[in-house]
Amino acid sequence: MPAARVDPSEPAADGANSTSETQPRPPIVVDLGKRSRKKIKRLRRGKGPLMSETQGVLAELRQAETIDGDAQVVIVVVKQKNKRSQRFLRGLL
Repeated sequence: MPAARVDPSEPAADGANSTSETQPRPPIVVDLGKRSRKKIKRLRRGKGPLMSETQGVLAELRQAETIDGDAQVVIVVVKQKNKRSQRFLRGLL
């Protein structure tokens, strides 16, 4: 299972402290790469191996104190794999 890439957003350009109570913290983007359509459907339903992987990544981020225990936006990106072409069957038909 490949490691998920985490891209914490850059801090505010004006040099303000991003942990202050007045400014919301920027979202964190977690890229899980390309997965099959079936696994993505299961993730949407809150089941399957991608859900476990997502929970593991979030637990690691909490442990490393990248995200707080309270609400902060975490965006999970999963791309659908392309269907495999069955070119070998074209020659047989």
